[in-house]
Amino acid sequence: MPKSMSLGKQNWIYIVVLFVGVAIGALLPVSRAKFPAALNMTSTTPASTDCASVATEPSNEILGAPRFREAGTIQSSVDGLILVRWNDVKGAKAYNVRVWNEEGQEIKNFQAPRTFTFLKNLAVDPKQKETPYFVVVTPLGDENIRGKDSEKKMVAMLPLRNLEPPTIKSIQTEAEEQPK
Repeated sequence: MPKSMSLGKQNWIYIVVLFVGVAIGALLPVSRAKFPAALNMTSTTPASTDCASVATEPSNEILGAPRFREAGTIQSSVDGLILVRWNDVKGAKAYNVRVWNEEGQEIKNFQAPRTFTFLKNLAVDPKQKETPYFVVVTPLGDENIRGKDSEKKMVAMLPLRNLEPPTIKSIQTEAEEQPK
């Protein structure tokens, strides 16, 4: 097939694709609620008259929400520490960690410089198998600008196990033989 003939077919294909795109665009309704400034060009609001400044000046980006590394409930170790870890959020300088008890009362609120923290000195209810708490981590950016909160993660304090030495119930000795 000659080269000029195939070029003509490509042009026709491009034109057909262009017309199909225009037809689809014309059939789809444009919502005024989504694009009020773009549809109302006669408006005198700063958002509609100063589109160039909106496009060129970056606004403060909202930091994303951290995700916990462990799935399910995080449980305490035998010495009463709960290790809570989460993924790093780009742009975060520190993290705000908040802890609530089962009744919904905030019992801890502190900053962690890294992507993990240890929760300690949480009360344990000896009547329960585990004492539930809830943790939310929020990234903090420049000038302590808050990002999105993480999901509410359940952590559980297990009853502390005091290590005790074994008890000796009885002592038996063998009688020594007397030399003859």
